[in-house]
Amino acid sequence: MTVEMMVDRLEDLKTAVTQRLQIGQQLAELGDPRPGVSVKNGVPEINWLPVYPGGELMLLRHWQPDTPNETESFRQIGPFIVEPFYISKYLVTYKQYQTFVEAEDGFTNPIWWREFPEDFQQQPLAKQYNPRPNHPRDTVSWYQCVAFARWLNQQLTGFTLPHPSSLQEWEIGKNAQIRLPTEWEWQWAAQNGVEERPFPWGEAQPNVANTAETESKQTTAVGMFPHGAAACGALDMAGNVMEWCFNDKTNPATIDAASTKTKVLRGGDWGYNLANATTNYCDDEKPDGLDPLNGFRLVLGPILQNE
Repeated sequence: MTVEMMVDRLEDLKTAVTQRLQIGQQLAELGDPRPGVSVKNGVPEINWLPVYPGGELMLLRHWQPDTPNETESFRQIGPFIVEPFYISKYLVTYKQYQTFVEAEDGFTNPIWWREFPEDFQQQPLAKQYNPRPNHPRDTVSWYQCVAFARWLNQQLTGFTLPHPSSLQEWEIGKNAQIRLPTEWEWQWAAQNGVEERPFPWGEAQPNVANTAETESKQTTAVGMFPHGAAACGALDMAGNVMEWCFNDKTNPATIDAASTKTKVLRGGDWGYNLANATTNYCDDEKPDGLDPLNGFRLVLGPILQNE
């Protein structure tokens, strides 16, 4: 079966989860040639998608309790101004992260770990829960994700893209930066801005995201549920793995590499139900946390001075 045939099968909503897992494995065996999933010329290849226009956003945080003694909560925080930006179509894959790990100037270079608490500078990697190259890199901490983004930002310094508004040009290292998304950027892309979709694809629908209902009990290769795409085209913004955001949970406007305060996680995962994968569902974890349900994606956007 050709790559084109496999991708076409993914577009059929009737394709079973077991078949999607198999297609992901077959693509992995072929080196997964989909743009944005692997590595090109020794550098992770990212498929950047414009998120435009920007606007004003109220952060919406819904929390479903894990235990009977906890209370469901719903909060609004803000407003926040969202500038136009680019978001990666796919979650960062295991193959892409391994390129950072194996690079001479990569994981072991202390410059990418600057300002982190001393105990977590070059924080040892945990074993990948699902080590296929085209699956999302899981079991990574916030520190490890930020270090990867810093390294990739340096690798791509000088790379240019049109500003999403087409009014100017963005150049990495000059007026743009590769980094984790802020929580307000993540929510804006997931809900399609002022449309405020409850899920990236719209209303609740079965079999369009890798959540507990699929009974996969594992990650899938990235992009195996194209019907679950956000309006901007980003895949797996609901399900597969939770996604680290750049900011603190308690004080969302704060981005501080030296802080040990909990960081935001968004997007649901394979271990929890669809109700935990809405565009306003919010979790958090200590920045050194290593959880097989957690991964990340990147944005290319305005330089954040605090970083």
